Amino acid sequence: MADFYPIMQKDPDFNEADYFMQAINGFAYQNKLLLFPIFYTYWGIGVNEGFSPELTEKFKQYDKISLKEVFDIYNNLENKGKYYIN
Repeated sequence: MADFYPIMQKDPDFNEADYFMQAINGFAYQNKLLLFPIFYTYWGIGVNEGFSPELTEKFKQYDKISLKEVFDIYNNLENKGKYYIN
């Protein structure tokens, strides 16, 4: 089991006082709440250094990264070999 409080407190973009409303607003679309958030999670994103030195170097430039940015880096690699993002 992991204690998420230290992780959240070290995240400069995590506003603990405003979390609940931000989570709810994140599911709103056209002024309608279409899904009610019942949990929160952090995604750990890592790169296998054996896959691609180019990918590893580009990945290391980020202090934080979104899934879209990971896909953008991967899709811009010239040599993807036989590997895919999972």
